Amino acid sequence: MCANAKYLNATLRGEWRFEGYVTSDCDAVGDVYTKFPGGHGFASPLNGTAMALKAGTDMDCGDWGPDAPGAYLQRLPGALAAGLVSEEDLDRALLRLTRLQMELGLFDPKATQPLFNLGEETVHTDEHRQYALEAAQQSIVLLANKHPQRRRAAGGQPLLQSRDHAAAIKPLLPLERGQHIAVIGPHYEGREVFLSNYHGSACLNATGGIAPDGGYACITSPLEAIATANRGGETVGSLGCEVDSKLDEIDAAVAAASAADVVVLMLGLDGRVEGEGHDRVEIALPGLQQQLAAAVIATGTPVVIALVHGGATPLGDIRHNATAILDCFYGGERAAEALASVLFGEYNPSGRLAVTVYDASFVDAVPLTDMNITTGIGRTYMYYQGEPEFSFGDGLSYTVWSLSWSSGAAPAPLLLTTAGSSSSGGSNGSSNVRSNVSSSVGAYSATFTVTLRNAGRSGGTCTLLAFWRPLGGLHAPLRQRLFGYGGLSLRPGEEGRLSFELRAEERLAVADEAGQRVLRAGSYEVFFKGAGDALSASLRMEGADRVVQPSLV
Repeated sequence: MCANAKYLNATLRGEWRFEGYVTSDCDAVGDVYTKFPGGHGFASPLNGTAMALKAGTDMDCGDWGPDAPGAYLQRLPGALAAGLVSEEDLDRALLRLTRLQMELGLFDPKATQPLFNLGEETVHTDEHRQYALEAAQQSIVLLANKHPQRRRAAGGQPLLQSRDHAAAIKPLLPLERGQHIAVIGPHYEGREVFLSNYHGSACLNATGGIAPDGGYACITSPLEAIATANRGGETVGSLGCEVDSKLDEIDAAVAAASAADVVVLMLGLDGRVEGEGHDRVEIALPGLQQQLAAAVIATGTPVVIALVHGGATPLGDIRHNATAILDCFYGGERAAEALASVLFGEYNPSGRLAVTVYDASFVDAVPLTDMNITTGIGRTYMYYQGEPEFSFGDGLSYTVWSLSWSSGAAPAPLLLTTAGSSSSGGSNGSSNVRSNVSSSVGAYSATFTVTLRNAGRSGGTCTLLAFWRPLGGLHAPLRQRLFGYGGLSLRPGEEGRLSFELRAEERLAVADEAGQRVLRAGSYEVFFKGAGDALSASLRMEGADRVVQPSLV
């Protein structure tokens, strides 16, 4: 891309009128001439560097290492001497860089610029830490929460229950305090892992330097957070296994699980198996984690799986046998505290899964070198034709949410035309759906209004997702597409309204094989996910197919 004049000069600057500067990723200009497999080997070092500058890459991020200061610094003097670039080419790049620096005030006196006068007292404040906690809480997704098959009273005495009584008890989460809890798994004492990658040290020592442990001791681990929250109980920890090694301490983990009332099983990935330069060829849990999970679940103690990861990670059969599943991702510096707050009900989970979780065989069904999301069984919630372990938008709550049309009745089918007019005169006769046509052709929108009610016993936040799907093979292989989302925080018994606008040209138009976005006539369905049974409404586009945006390439 650094040497692609079509995209950088013609498209970005020409068609899109971009007036800023373009910088490469680190090593990217060097990749133009570095031979495969380290790079593309497309040109010689001088020619490749010259091509990047003339194509519109104004700044070279540089290369890694003290002996690799960057392609531009090393190669541009020679390219200039050889006539491969001109002084005008250099001046143009310098002008773009300098103009933005001037606009940012980098040449003005620092005393007049507030951002240059921020001290360390403005970093990592209590307010920042609170935001970090809230972000971590909101990102946790409750994927399963079943009634435990075996429960213990606080202190370890088994509770003997009839089948009818067992069916009436509450799901495992939120946990009661005062129990014997075993925190088991590779991340039971995790700290740095929650920061994902490309981060610095989080903690300083007493003199303001980096602590000897690398600067992560101030981050609370899951074992510490759960022990603090489990007031009046006992909390123990056991490794079981590492993320991706043959270290086997499963027997000790099984012993800890057998003695516990509840297990929190901290599974997942880390930067050693995923990240830049660490591409996964398998997506299942690596190492001995599957064996650890199966052995712990086999003890009969109720198990909460807390999954820590970045890329989608299937659980396989253990997802059916775990009592509860929380997807925590890499939650940042307060991830463990956020997890504890969800486990014990201080925070009612409201997250929605932002990925499609394929089963482990997906890597054999689609070549990992094929980036076409429609190939074979497809990729993402829009095109995947298989049965995912968990779907985009999944997410449970500790309360019960109900959804209804605001008028109390389902809307009549809404008719639109591809030319931007409504065959029903701008309304379909229902207060659930309002349609509007502007004077410009194609500027058509329909607004769907629903009522969300907290029908349970706990306060919380519900995030509702609005989708449309084509019917009758229209837009195949497209299955569905998100067009809006919104949420409400409600106490038990409260209700509120949410409205979702569907703009035909912006949301219903789909790119064809030529790269044109086309509004097609046919039948569609609008539906909602996130609160009980999904509501749906019919939508029909009439008229001739119309291109609403030409191809950009």
